[in-house]
Amino acid sequence: MYKENNHNAPVGVINAKQKIFIQPEYVIVNLLKADKKNYLSVSRIFYFVSYLYHQLIKRTEISESNDIIYNISFDSIERTVRHNDKVFELIGETIVLKDRDYLPVTPPDVEKFLPEIAKRFAEQYAA
Repeated sequence: MYKENNHNAPVGVINAKQKIFIQPEYVIVNLLKADKKNYLSVSRIFYFVSYLYHQLIKRTEISESNDIIYNISFDSIERTVRHNDKVFELIGETIVLKDRDYLPVTPPDVEKFLPEIAKRFAEQYAA
């Protein structure tokens, strides 16, 4: 978006929002770490995704300066687990951590808020 001065000439780009993509693997990894367990039910992930959504709305410093993009469904979680088969295994509707050495890394822009929100969720809603 361009801000215009009195002469209707573009001054420069302002309010450019950074896009932050929250992938299913970031949600899984951060919730496993917060719960301090080696397994996680798919239903718990969805409770956390809902909680995360509401927390991001409340934290206007994140939502106003960034476009948060995520669409987490059972299919996307299943694809993530199957794609990372050295790390995870899906048994029924439970994700089991097989090897912590290969955990996907959460990017810095997501690392700013996701671990903190996951920790708060784990404290509030013990598994």
